[in-house]
This record gives sequence, structure tokens and C-alpha cells, in this order.
Amino acid sequence: MSLAIAFFAQAAQPKYISDDRATLNVCRAGAVGCADSINVNGKKYLISYDQTSQTPRVQTLIRNMLGNCRLHGLEKSPAFAVEGYATLEKGHFPNTSAQFLVFKISMVANMAMPKGL
Repeated sequence: MSLAIAFFAQAAQPKYISDDRATLNVCRAGAVGCADSINVNGKKYLISYDQTSQTPRVQTLIRNMLGNCRLHGLEKSPAFAVEGYATLEKGHFPNTSAQFLVFKISMVANMAMPKGL
């Protein structure tokens, strides 16, 4: 294998990040120009999903958490465990032509949905 191919193969592998205290930043319903985001290891990322994982299940859990937080008026979700990787991408709200730091979620666990306050 040539050095160039070996480097490309190595570069194509994302570095997975995990955090057992991740939180979601929740936009108020109807907030203009606001995009929900995730805090992983102290950094803020836009939310996306790793297409090689159990994407429908992960998306459903995240959407349910965001919806429950909005229902109870929370701007930040309870902490949960997450695994995924960070990447720079275009095509995300609020500006589809700008690059954003995006966290591709591949796994979530220990999600406790907010209950009545």
C-alpha cells in the first residue's frame, strides 16, 4: 500500500468522542434563527447523526428529549451519555452556506426525560 493511500485510509477514520455528561441546548419553540445544539466535553456543536449507527433510534431519542425540554420550558436538557465524532460541515441551519462544527451522534444512553416541574 502506498503512503498516500495509507494516509487517506487513516484520515477517513473519525476519532470517536464520548461524554457521560453531555447536554442539549434547547431553542424555544418558534425562536427565529436558533438551532438546537449539543455540549460534549465542554464544547458546543450542532446536532447531526452518524449514518452508520442506529440512526432512527438515536434521532427519536434526541427529538423526544428536545420536545420534552420544550414542553417543560427548559433551555438545557438533563445530562446523558453520548458517543460520536466531530466534523466541519456545510448545509446546516441557521446558515446552510457556512461551515459549522457538527457532532455526529452514533450512540446515546442514560437519557432521563424531564418530568413535570
